[in-house]
Amino acid sequence: MDIHELYLKKFTSSETGFDYVMWAISEVEKGLNNISSFELSSLGREANYFEALELFNVLLIQGFVSIPSQKECHLYNGMKICKSILLNKENLFKKAYELFDVCIELEYDSDLMDWYWISEDIDALKYDMNTSKLDYETIEADIIEKANKFLESYKSIYPN
Repeated sequence: MDIHELYLKKFTSSETGFDYVMWAISEVEKGLNNISSFELSSLGREANYFEALELFNVLLIQGFVSIPSQKECHLYNGMKICKSILLNKENLFKKAYELFDVCIELEYDSDLMDWYWISEDIDALKYDMNTSKLDYETIEADIIEKANKFLESYKSIYPN
């Protein structure tokens, strides 16, 4: 688990003790060699939330963790969704709605408005308000094109 994923859960108050464990495991695999990270990564699936949080906070205090902003976390999530669109072209409308949720969370950031318009097109098609005569294939192609554009726009910030 990436720090952005963990903090997105923290921002929505949905993190668990095991989320901290998963984050620590990924950090240890990347080379974080610290007694607190080893302790945290060894807690297991049934990790006590407060114990995991305390160990995480020790790492934070020691400077092993840098806290991403809420916007960075949402953009990272958007990147993950766009990558999943390009890897697996199933459920494109569902993924487009997830990206629209990112747009909402970032208060309709101008860089994300493509997902607002795509969600409008999907709604028009689904609810028979399709005055522009779009079809599923056209919208799906637009989703793929916009996912590529999104990834290209943020690849320098989130290169993975």
